[in-house]
Amino acid sequence: MILRDLCRVNRGSNTDPVAIAMIYAGLGDADSTIAWLQNARDKRSILLPNARVWREFRLVHDDPRYVSILRSMGLPLPGE
Repeated sequence: MILRDLCRVNRGSNTDPVAIAMIYAGLGDADSTIAWLQNARDKRSILLPNARVWREFRLVHDDPRYVSILRSMGLPLPGE
C-alpha cells in the first residue's frame, strides 16, 4: 500500500525513479524494477549511473533489459 501511494504521488513529484526501482528490487519484482529503471533513464536520473554498483539491484544485473539500459547510457556493466 505504501509503494502504491508513493507511485501515485511520484507522478507529480521529484521522487527519483531509481528510488522506486530499488523498492521493487527489494520486493523481488524484476519487471517493475526494470520498468522504473527505464523511467529513470528516460528522465535522465542523476542516480542511475551509480545504480550499476549498488547491491540492491543484483536481482537484475544479468537481465538483458538492464544491460540494455546501461549500454544505452554508455555505462560499463556491473563488474567491468
